[in-house]
Amino acid sequence: MNRWRVTFLAAVALLTSCAAPLRQAVVDTPNSCFRLERVEGDRVYLTSGGQRICLQVTGHVPVELDPSIRRVQLFTDGRFWMEQDVTAEIPPAK
Repeated sequence: MNRWRVTFLAAVALLTSCAAPLRQAVVDTPNSCFRLERVEGDRVYLTSGGQRICLQVTGHVPVELDPSIRRVQLFTDGRFWMEQDVTAEIPPAK
């Protein structure tokens, strides 16, 4: 039993050390009501949440992306909205 635990912990440590760290970036939203739903590779899904009153200015949301991704496809409420370059990163919080 102890041997199994050691093997399991070693496997978990190996997998977490091999995972590529994500980088923080900012993507545009159509207005202030849109929020991040999920990120799948280079696809960023935003949802409006059904709110009625929103500032009609371009908003921004932070996302975590693979460091190799330089361009994302943005989807709003499940529909393609636009593509955006994501070269700028958010500095880590202190």
